[in-house]
Amino acid sequence: MVREKTPLLLAFGRHGKSRKVKGFFREEIGPFIDQFVVKEGRKAAIIYELLLSYVLPSGAQNHHDVGRFIKQEGLERAKTENKIKRELCDLYKHESAELRSTSNNGDSLKSVLLNLWGFGPCISEIESQNSGLIEHYIEPQDVRTTYFNWEFDFEKSRMAYALSNFDHDGQIQAIIDHTKKMVELHTLRDNNVKDLVIKLRENNPSRAIIVPRGTAHRGMVFLFDPDLFDVHFRSAGYQLDFSEALLADSYCRMPSEEEFRLCAERQLAYMRAYGAKARTPLNLFLRLFGFSELVEIKSHDYAWSKVNK
Repeated sequence: MVREKTPLLLAFGRHGKSRKVKGFFREEIGPFIDQFVVKEGRKAAIIYELLLSYVLPSGAQNHHDVGRFIKQEGLERAKTENKIKRELCDLYKHESAELRSTSNNGDSLKSVLLNLWGFGPCISEIESQNSGLIEHYIEPQDVRTTYFNWEFDFEKSRMAYALSNFDHDGQIQAIIDHTKKMVELHTLRDNNVKDLVIKLRENNPSRAIIVPRGTAHRGMVFLFDPDLFDVHFRSAGYQLDFSEALLADSYCRMPSEEEFRLCAERQLAYMRAYGAKARTPLNLFLRLFGFSELVEIKSHDYAWSKVNK
């Protein structure tokens, strides 16, 4: 017996609100919906990425304060976890209500999650003609992923401090610690998304599934069984930095200590080249006139090519 394959679109682009960023997702997700939903009459499910950088426990002013929450134990830890659960519950309720409003009304585009990716008008048009064809889901996260996210941000702030105040060995170790935490966080989150995708398939194998995510999540393409899913892989082509590239190769196996160290050496060289290029008089001038994204891309390409000579 041949099992039906579920159409699955994995679209990896950059985060941001610029026209170019939104254009990628609109150009890739629109045709996929047109083929599998409009033409073939399937239902579709979209799983939105949930960024938790703004979910902080009461009393924390910034991510530097989070360090003390990470170290909590016993009753204090339990209280913080309960606060996280309440904040996540409120967040999911709010965003789910906004997404339902879009589905029910068609012309209502209130959801930040929906607007962030740029394909809101496409969804609105379809829902206005046939409400209920597209279902909206939010990336599942919990106390564990929240703590991982805090630890990642904490290591990021430690790395920034090390780059300005430590010697070469100290800088390399800080980059290694940051990269390890990034690998742990992203693979945990993406495996949670994978579990939701599999659950949706089990409930309805013919339903098309769409997963828009940031470029650093590209490695999750290896998480899905090609016997169960008709995987459509789309990437904006934005070159990853060295830490992100290592992450993309970490979904099938954990990198060795030597690989982490080599990555850190190249990442440090990349960051220095990127910073030097971004701070040239011309690029500082361009930033003043709203060309920050162009400066970022050009500096990224320059640093990548310089390290890879």
